[in-house]
Amino acid sequence: VSGSGSWLVDSDSKEMVPKLPSYWQDTPHALRDLQEENSKGPQPKQALLVTADVIGLYSNIPQQEGMKVFREALNNSTFRPNPKFPTGFLMTLLGFILTLNLFVFDSAFWLQVQGTAMGTRVAPTFACIFMGWLEAAMLAAWTGSLVHLWRRFIDDIFFIWYGTEDELKEFMQHCNSFHPTIKFTFEYDTSTRSVNFLD
Repeated sequence: VSGSGSWLVDSDSKEMVPKLPSYWQDTPHALRDLQEENSKGPQPKQALLVTADVIGLYSNIPQQEGMKVFREALNNSTFRPNPKFPTGFLMTLLGFILTLNLFVFDSAFWLQVQGTAMGTRVAPTFACIFMGWLEAAMLAAWTGSLVHLWRRFIDDIFFIWYGTEDELKEFMQHCNSFHPTIKFTFEYDTSTRSVNFLD
């Protein structure tokens, strides 16, 4: 039930992910966006390229909170204009997938009580929908310098920073204090003003 249920939930919800404002499908998609950004003219001299990584995303999404966000997304006609299955049915399956995930470690059986298993089909969609909600709320709550070109591939984030380095450090603290279980690591280089992303 878990495998086929996960496939079914994913098949009727994965179309929501590309509609997230931060969505990057892959490296070619990122390069097209960056090429379009470059066509608008040079970046300010003080601009910093920044990458961020969500620490242990799949296992750190609170199940009930994640399901609430997922339900709201399923009920949003903008994200899901042509549903194949009722929201209630999909949420029942998702509940089974998240709360009945048993695994064996060191000859003992364990029940996962937070997050989602990385191997299940719907996990990337579930994680992306949750992060789409979280990042929107987190960025809206930030009152400092605006973040430019915030983009994400599942748990890998890229953005351009126009403020000072001290303001960037304040923003990093804001991100890491916004949610009790979702935390970030950040990387940037003030000397080369370059980053490694999706390598």
